[in-house]
Amino acid sequence: LITGGLLVLTVPCARTPSQDSFQRVYSVDQLRQMLGAWDVVDVSVAWQRDQVTWIRGEPEDPQGEAGVALITARKLS
Repeated sequence: LITGGLLVLTVPCARTPSQDSFQRVYSVDQLRQMLGAWDVVDVSVAWQRDQVTWIRGEPEDPQGEAGVALITARKLS
């Protein structure tokens, strides 16, 4: 990306990070650390309450054990 370019990222996240043969699940703290060189515009999470219910909320206020982080950030340099 060029400087000022927009990153739109969705990744699995949970209160506790994990990894298996299928996927890596990040904690919100890990995501913030990985994006340290970016200007983070927005971070929200769709938390999974049960098999059919997802609640959009803040990363610091989990509404379930796991979810999907929705991140937009701009490249600084």
